[in-house]
Amino acid sequence: MKFNKEEELEKFELWLFEMDDRLEPLLEYAEKQGYPLDYSLDSLEVFEEFVESEKINFDHDLFITCARYLGEVVVKNFNGKWTLDIEDPDSLYFKKPVVIGYSSHGALFSPVNILKNYTREYKKGLLLKAILSDIEPDTFNLDEYPTEK
Repeated sequence: MKFNKEEELEKFELWLFEMDDRLEPLLEYAEKQGYPLDYSLDSLEVFEEFVESEKINFDHDLFITCARYLGEVVVKNFNGKWTLDIEDPDSLYFKKPVVIGYSSHGALFSPVNILKNYTREYKKGLLLKAILSDIEPDTFNLDEYPTEK
């Protein structure tokens, strides 16, 4: 099937339009379960607990909505902007919604990929670490590693 850029952008615009309608029920449900979510960085710890308690994984009905929440945390806290990665068919995030403009070095944040990684092991702190690693990346210093002789 041939890739139709205009069609993909229309789907993405609808996806954006539905954002609040998808997130409000998630926030209400999480609150009822004892997991108050407010889009703050501090809420990510509570969000991780919620995701783990609900056993949310890639196949779960709430997965994409949870990925939306994670992306909105980045958008709201770091002035990011949603976009659809459709320029490079070889991109890891091709045809996925990503957040841009939140880091000084032009990184793309894929909440779908980050959440998918988190749900493999439910490793506490991974979501915040993933966000902050793009905001304040560690400099890779080759001097710390041995060289071949």
